[in-house]
Amino acid sequence: MITEKHPPLDFEVGGYLKNGDKENRVTGSGRLEHIHGQPYACILNIDFEVPSSWVGIPWPGDKNIKIQIMQTILERKY
Repeated sequence: MITEKHPPLDFEVGGYLKNGDKENRVTGSGRLEHIHGQPYACILNIDFEVPSSWVGIPWPGDKNIKIQIMQTILERKY
């Protein structure tokens, strides 16, 4: 993971969500953006959608659930 100053990096992401014995492939988009706030170096965002049927609970509105994962990346000390 790049923790030194850099321009924003956009990327496509793919993986699997597992619920019990069911495994479903998901794809989405991501962004790694450098910030200037110690002890954090970057913010990582990943966005994707899954059908509400994968969750197994009644879901109002859209048939898809939008999921956003956000994580801070710590600055390297040495």
